[in-house]
Amino acid sequence: MKKKLSIILIWTLVSLLLQFGAYSVLNTQVQKVMAPPSVNSEAQIVQKLKTIIPGIDLENVQISYDKDYLAYIDNNTFKVFNLSLEHAVFEKKLLSADDITST
Repeated sequence: MKKKLSIILIWTLVSLLLQFGAYSVLNTQVQKVMAPPSVNSEAQIVQKLKTIIPGIDLENVQISYDKDYLAYIDNNTFKVFNLSLEHAVFEKKLLSADDITST
């Protein structure tokens, strides 16, 4: 009886040690994803662009993820502006409320 009890106890300890090791590896991997190590501010490359965007009443201005394009609404027209080429690459007149109800 003592032999069976000692075998169960040993296997329980081995199982707990293996689980602890596996959970600590998983925990460190999750921590790397959830909180990546901070990067030196000197190593970050930030490009500053100065440009004149054509328009008078800009609304809902949004920049693209790669910071190459700027989308905005100007005078009821949706426009996409390429910041590196400094010209509008897309324009589309938005439908007004009267246009929507008449269709």
